[in-house]
Amino acid sequence: KRNVSCIPPGEYVVTPHDGEKFKRCWRLLAVPDRTAILIHQGNAVHETEGCILPGVLQAPGAVWESAKAMDLIRVIVGTGDWMLRVADDHEYLWGSA
Repeated sequence: KRNVSCIPPGEYVVTPHDGEKFKRCWRLLAVPDRTAILIHQGNAVHETEGCILPGVLQAPGAVWESAKAMDLIRVIVGTGDWMLRVADDHEYLWGSA
C-alpha cells in the first residue's frame, strides 16, 4: 500500500540499496502489501513515507543522530543481506511479553 506507515510484524530480508534519492541504505524485501520500504537517514516524520529512520536518540515525531545510527548499523551488519524482525505492539525486542 502507498502512504501506509506500519510495517506488518514478521521477519524480512534486508538488502543493500543505492538509489537515486537515498544512497547507502537498505531495502526490506517481500513486505506484504507494501512497496519500496527502505531504512534510510532522516530525522523527522515528514522525511519518510513508511520507511524506517534509525536514530541514536528519540523525540516525539523525530529521531536524532540518524547518520551516526546508519554508520553503526553498517558496522554491525556488514555489506551483505541480513534479517530484520519487526515485532507487534505486544512483543518485546527479545520475545513475547
